[in-house]
Amino acid sequence: MTDVEVWQFDDSISTAEMCERLGLAETAVHFLNGTNTQGCSLLAKSTVPLGIDAEFIRPHPYLDRLARRTMSDDEFEQWSTTVDKEISFTQHWTRVEAYLKATGEGIKGGYLTRAPSDWTVMELNVGPDHCAAIAVAAPSVSLQYSVYGIPEGHRETAVQRFAGSAVGSSLAAGMLGLANALEGRNHEETAVVVNHDDTERDDERLKLELDPDDPKASKVTIRRWRR
Repeated sequence: MTDVEVWQFDDSISTAEMCERLGLAETAVHFLNGTNTQGCSLLAKSTVPLGIDAEFIRPHPYLDRLARRTMSDDEFEQWSTTVDKEISFTQHWTRVEAYLKATGEGIKGGYLTRAPSDWTVMELNVGPDHCAAIAVAAPSVSLQYSVYGIPEGHRETAVQRFAGSAVGSSLAAGMLGLANALEGRNHEETAVVVNHDDTERDDERLKLELDPDDPKASKVTIRRWRR
């Protein structure tokens, strides 16, 4: 039985900051791995290689296509029958990411790579808004889990709250991540800002126009009214 310690922080902080708060330093006698997403950060420690991943649950406009690229045929068939596909996909994604982080390969290892039978890969309960998983190079583990609140001085800013909201997450996924996954990354990505003097003021400050045939042609309109 391999001992594993996991610490959860209810804000988005770096692995270095988590280690600093806990008074930990990576040494020859243990392995550390951390992850952070909007509103949740995790740090794991053990005497064997391990990886941990957490993701904010958010809508994906091209979820079926993304699932086909990251799942085997059997996995995709099983996933297709689930009730909440967003949660199920995010759970799958964190399991794969955790193992790829543990091996040190990362995304270049390929999202169809799976942990061998002598590894332990398990999901972690980090609350209703996130999914998380840990992969450990051991056939069985004893898990010790600790949860920390948001310390004073580390509250989210308004921009961070928007980024973690349903609208902000949908925009980020639709306009960046999924476009890159489906079409490939454009090394000359350009943001277009147009000053528009609305003579008629309406209540639609944020407008998202997704083009399913050409994600890069999708458009976000944000109106900022002058007072």
